[in-house]
Parts: sequence; structure tokens; C-alpha cells
Amino acid sequence: MPEFSYRARRRTGEVVQGVVEVADRAAALVQIERQGLFPVAVDAAKGLAASAAAAERSPTRRVDWRALLPLALREALARKRKPKLQELATFTQQLANLLKSGMPLTVALNSMTHLVSKGISADVSKELRQDVMEGRSLSDAMAKQPRIFSDLYINMVRAGESSGALVEVLRRMADHFERRAEFRSSILTSLAYPVLLLLITIAVVVFLVGLGGIYLLGRPVIETRVNKTREQIEEIRLRGNLGGRAQLYADTWRMAREKIWFGWGLGSYGTVFQIYNQQVSVEGWEPFYAQAHSDWLQALAEVGLVGTVLIVLMGIVPLMSLWPLGPPRAVPGYLLAGCGLLALYALVEFPFANPAVMESFWLCFFTALRYHKLTLGDA
Repeated sequence: MPEFSYRARRRTGEVVQGVVEVADRAAALVQIERQGLFPVAVDAAKGLAASAAAAERSPTRRVDWRALLPLALREALARKRKPKLQELATFTQQLANLLKSGMPLTVALNSMTHLVSKGISADVSKELRQDVMEGRSLSDAMAKQPRIFSDLYINMVRAGESSGALVEVLRRMADHFERRAEFRSSILTSLAYPVLLLLITIAVVVFLVGLGGIYLLGRPVIETRVNKTREQIEEIRLRGNLGGRAQLYADTWRMAREKIWFGWGLGSYGTVFQIYNQQVSVEGWEPFYAQAHSDWLQALAEVGLVGTVLIVLMGIVPLMSLWPLGPPRAVPGYLLAGCGLLALYALVEFPFANPAVMESFWLCFFTALRYHKLTLGDA
């Protein structure tokens, strides 16, 4: 069992020294106080101290990264921050509970070094314990740490020591700090909503002012661009090319009517449409179209009415099988709605000319149908 050498004082002030054989330092303090002594210093015996020193000199010991920092930064990191009210209340309540259980002050402070107290490090309790072991009162030990303990706190502890009611004083201070912390938290909570509204109002005002400033600064440029666009539209209208998209659809329809039933064949649009294209050239540019800018109209021209109807039936027949099952739920409903919107968009553009869009469309479509059947138990 480890041995600890100690130096203590008797009630008469006489200094005594000795050695105790106990499990750890805390047990050594308890045994010394049971002898009616006031411990001043407790150290490990020479053998244990030598082994500890050897471990410190070992090349595998941990390197303190703070030693690599500048001196000013090391001092800033080492400086203890002032604890919050709730943190101070927790520390005070823990100390009061330990003293209430009958622990001597030095043992209670030693136990405090092992308790988790947010905002107040274990070093604070170690320093308090060391000062008390050296003969100082708890209030005097706390006075050496003004960033942690205020003058009010120290004076209250000193009054508790003088009256012999230290535990009661600590408990009352803990309750007082908790009430103050709750009051401060309630004030901050009540102010959060008005402050948020104020910030939103400021942001909206800044946005509107910025938008107005942009408009005022950019107004000449905007008016110039608008006038230029109007002139270009008027020039195109005079040349007879304003209805270019409408003319494209009309020419594609004339192409489809020539072979309305079975069409001209897949992939034939870009070649055959040159015969039916009636759009006039603009500034020497001859318009050429490889797509009809309408998937449905192009399908009618390439595969005819029969092929277009078969494509429509590929979607309608599976949908009709869902009719007895009722309306689809959220997920399949959204998927089917997306497929429907894409099919409508194909009336005025050609998204299905991209093979990836085509494959994604049918994948989403049949996935939605299958998911709807599974959710209703009709697998």
C-alpha cells in the first residue's frame, strides 16, 4: 500500500511530521484529521515520488501544446473566466451538500476536484484545498480568486464561518444565485421575440432601400434596354417573323397531315421538315429546326396518329388499373403529378428529346403506380 509523508499542526500550533500508509491522498487526509491534526502538506513517500518523477521524465509523456504559444496568449488562456450565475449556484450547492454529509472541509474540497462543475475548473477546488490545508480560512482562500468569487460571496462565507452556519449560508447563496439566473433567463427569453422582430424589420427596410437605390441608379440602363427591345420587336414584326414559333407549329402540322396515320418515321423530322419550312431568312440567316419544339406535335409527324395514340395508351391503361383502388397517397401522387406536368410541358417544348428525361419519366411513372399498389396491400 502507498505511503504518504505529511506535515501538520496540533491545536496548540505545534508542527508535527509523520508517515501514513493508506490507499490514496484523500484517505491520508482523512486519517490525519482523525488524529486531531490540521494537515499542512501531504506528499507521496520517496519511493512513490521517485517513480512519479521517472514517469514524468519518460519520453512518452504528453507534450503541453500551450508551451508553443506566445506568452500573452498563454496568459489569456490560463486566466480564469468569470462563471455564470447558474454555474456558481451549482458549485456552491455541491460544496454545501458535501459539508452537510459530515465531510471535513479539506476532504469536501478534495471531492470537489472530482465533481463536474461547468464553468469552474477543478484547479479552483485544488487551490482552495491547498490554501485551507496551509491554515487559511475558506473565505481567505476564496479571496485569492477574485475572478471566481465576488466580494459579496467572500463576505457571506466569512460570516458563515464566524457564526458556525457555513452550510446554511452556502445553501442560501446557492438558492439566491439560482433565482437570479432564472430571472435573467426569463428576461432574455421575453426580449428574444421583440429583438427578432426588430432585426427582421431592419433587414426588410435595408432590402427595400437597397432595391430602391438599385432602381434609381439603374433606371437609365433599364429604360434604354426596354426601348431597344421594343425597337427589335417592331423590326421583327415588320419583317413578318414575329410569329416564328406559331409558324413552326403550322409547318409541322402541314408535314404531319401529309402522312397522318403512320407518319414519316422516327428521326425523320430534321430532314423532312426542310421541305415544309416556310420561315423567311433574317439578315442572311436561314432558320433550321432539328426539333419541332413540341414533342407531341413531332410525335404526330414522325409516328402518325396511330403511334401517338399508342404512346398515350401506354400511360392511360396503367392509370385506369388504379381507378378501383382510390386516389393515390402523397408520394405516388407527387410522382404522378410531376409526370403529368412534364407531359403538358411537352406540348410547347421537347424535353423527351433527351434520353435521360425519357427514362426518368417512365421510371417515376411506373414506380409511382407500383408504390400505390403496395401501400394499399394489392401486391
